[in-house]
Amino acid sequence: MDLSLFITVGLIFLVTSVAGYLRSRITDRCLRSFHCFNVTLQKTDGKPVWGRMELSAGGIKFTFPQRTGSEATKASYLLYVGGYKLIESILRYADRLTDADIARSFHPGPLRRLARRFHNFLGSATDSLRDVLSLVDRATSPL
Repeated sequence: MDLSLFITVGLIFLVTSVAGYLRSRITDRCLRSFHCFNVTLQKTDGKPVWGRMELSAGGIKFTFPQRTGSEATKASYLLYVGGYKLIESILRYADRLTDADIARSFHPGPLRRLARRFHNFLGSATDSLRDVLSLVDRATSPL
């Protein structure tokens, strides 16, 4: 057998494994800001859901506070990625934030600021590269 065949198959396996892992860990950037906060979800059908929001790549889990008696039948609500189209709004109330949450949001530390700047740079570089590739594609494609 040819060694290049094994290297090619191994490289394809490695790249697809890494891409699959990264895809399973990526969550929505906008929803990430509500992770681990008490929020109210307004759905398009008018039914509100409230609780502590936990975000994962597969969807959102709302955990309700501990209840007693007959109200203890339901402990959480799951909304999968396919159901995101049912979201009308997600509300996080400022009066329910702790001082630590406010400080983290409005007065980020140096590492958080550096991460934000890097993220913004990476987004700009990606957009620029996408624009250049689309221009090259238009220039090289036959009319």
